[in-house]
Amino acid sequence: MSTADIDKAWDDLERALAEKILPVFDNLNSGATEADFCQLEKTLGFPLPDAFKHFYARHNGHLEIEAIDYGFSVRSPRYASFRDYLYTDYFLFSLVFMPVFKPDNQDADIWDASIVDFYTQKHLEFQEISADSLDDFDFVGPVQAQLWHPRWVPICVSGEGDVVCVDYAPLDGGALGQVIYCKYSENFVQVIAESLAEYLQMQTEDLNQGLIQVTLNEPLS
Repeated sequence: MSTADIDKAWDDLERALAEKILPVFDNLNSGATEADFCQLEKTLGFPLPDAFKHFYARHNGHLEIEAIDYGFSVRSPRYASFRDYLYTDYFLFSLVFMPVFKPDNQDADIWDASIVDFYTQKHLEFQEISADSLDDFDFVGPVQAQLWHPRWVPICVSGEGDVVCVDYAPLDGGALGQVIYCKYSENFVQVIAESLAEYLQMQTEDLNQGLIQVTLNEPLS
């Protein structure tokens, strides 16, 4: 995956959003700064690949905006029907701080998290997980049979706490930087894309096929 692939994937997604009369730049933050990358690398303990930096240099996560209800989607071939395995409303993390929309009556701290916060939280939560707890989970594709790994970098989160990560510790046969889906609420972890560019392309395809419903909650000023 080249930086040109990421640029094209972002271009295509922005074009698809614009065709739906959405002010895409009101829904996505401007690009991350070098200071943001440095802080994340300090938390992770390893240098970020160029592809990841290029992805976030374009847009540093979703921005809070009440007029637009749009989040990234996740496909899971775990189910037979395409429409049955498309999960939507996944918010793209910013690197250091993400002021995303918090639903009514939703007290979970996760909605105010950034990659730095969420990574730290999950690393602590799963560091003492027992082997027996993995028995109820399915691991699909060339992904580590773990609920968390220090080289999984979270990029999207749902209200249920399920998360999309970039995997920098794939098994043999996997791709460095593949995208995985940790569906903790349904007990599986699965590879869903070979790269960040492919994951962005999925967003565009789902929008163009009408599989993601974008809601305008109030007139835009």
